[in-house]
Amino acid sequence: TTVEYGEIPAHSDASKENTAEFTYTFAGWSPGLTEVTCEAEYTAVFDSQKNSYTVTWKNEDGSVIDTTSVEYGEVPVHADAVKENTAEFTYTFAGWTPELTAVTGEAEYTAVFDSQKNSYTITWKNEDGSVIDTTTVEYGVIPTHKDAVKSSTDMYTYIFSGWTPNITAVEGDAEYTAVFADSRNSYTVTWLNEDGSVINTTTVEYGAVPTHADLAKESTAQFSYTFKGWTPEPSEVTGDTEYTAVFESKVNEYTVVFKDEDGTQLQSGKLAYGETPEYKGMAPSKAADRKISYEFDGWSPEPAKVTGDAEYTAVYRAIAVLDEPDEKLSWDKDSGEDITLPLDLIKDLDITPEDLESVEIDGVPLDRDMYRVETDENGDPVLVIEPSVLERLEAGGHKLTVRFGNAEISSVIQILEAKASDGPSAPQTGDGNIALIVFISAVCLAAAAAICFAEKWRRALDR
Repeated sequence: TTVEYGEIPAHSDASKENTAEFTYTFAGWSPGLTEVTCEAEYTAVFDSQKNSYTVTWKNEDGSVIDTTSVEYGEVPVHADAVKENTAEFTYTFAGWTPELTAVTGEAEYTAVFDSQKNSYTITWKNEDGSVIDTTTVEYGVIPTHKDAVKSSTDMYTYIFSGWTPNITAVEGDAEYTAVFADSRNSYTVTWLNEDGSVINTTTVEYGAVPTHADLAKESTAQFSYTFKGWTPEPSEVTGDTEYTAVFESKVNEYTVVFKDEDGTQLQSGKLAYGETPEYKGMAPSKAADRKISYEFDGWSPEPAKVTGDAEYTAVYRAIAVLDEPDEKLSWDKDSGEDITLPLDLIKDLDITPEDLESVEIDGVPLDRDMYRVETDENGDPVLVIEPSVLERLEAGGHKLTVRFGNAEISSVIQILEAKASDGPSAPQTGDGNIALIVFISAVCLAAAAAICFAEKWRRALDR
């Protein structure tokens, strides 16, 4: 500018362009303005003010945490940001983005966080509240656990049916309690016979009293049985068990009847099995019929120990005695002939010649070759005795007995002395007959002794 001498120059304030670092304010001229005395130069003088900038600190979601004023060139700092944890995550401050640098202008920084997915404690419990197990499970994961087990009791078997409450994705610590379905136990009840054999088996629930139909035990000839129950006494089931049938036995009684031959009942009564029946009445009798008399000869069958209902029928021995004069037999010693006894009476006794058992003279049995049975001209049976037998008998009467099972026919044989003759005198037979009888008796006794000895010897061998 052109300024007259002596004047103080004036100029509008100079300006200096601010920089990012500084803001400049005109402070005057250097040197200070004075009256012009010559050419002069003045240099504008500026005060500098270091710039500060606003640094904005933000959350991840863009919300402002804070603002600070930081001088140019300084690296801004800020306390670590905090992000509230969620059920799913825990957050840890990891820094700012962008990375902090020296301030050169307005700046924004956004907090950065590391996230850690949360895990929670899952407690698994029994029905009684006791802890089975604990597990750690991340948020959002559905926890799992092996089935719980509950010990069975005598009464119940327990089946795991799940957990309560229903299992869901983890959102925090949680507790689950085992749930069990109970099944009432059943047990095998075995029903046995007295001999230990199995009748059958039934399945009965715990606590129930088992029942079974009454049993029947087959009666024997000796005993009848009545079902009395079970041993032990059936009681509430608490496990597998056995019951054995109990029977009361009673000795059977049977009807024993004694009858006469014609069916007339003589005695009747009840006797226990094993007892021997005894007839206590008068001996039965049977009226004689013509020449036949009857002698009670016991019972048919022979009374034996009772094993059931029984009937015993009187048995009679028929005795025919041919004692009329015209029925007696006679034999002459010198005749040399057989002697014949009619047996037609056996027709009335319902027996046959085949029933013949023995022939006796004076109680001494004859050998089988000493007699024979033949048929006469009328077709009736007759007994023929050899003369050799008769010759040995002394003169006089001798009893002849013919035995058939339960009958006998008896008669008398009259032995006559031989008639005198002109020839040589007959031998004296009286003494000879006596000697013969003594001889025959001795032989019979010896034979009987031999038979008795043989029988004893046979029995000894059998033992």
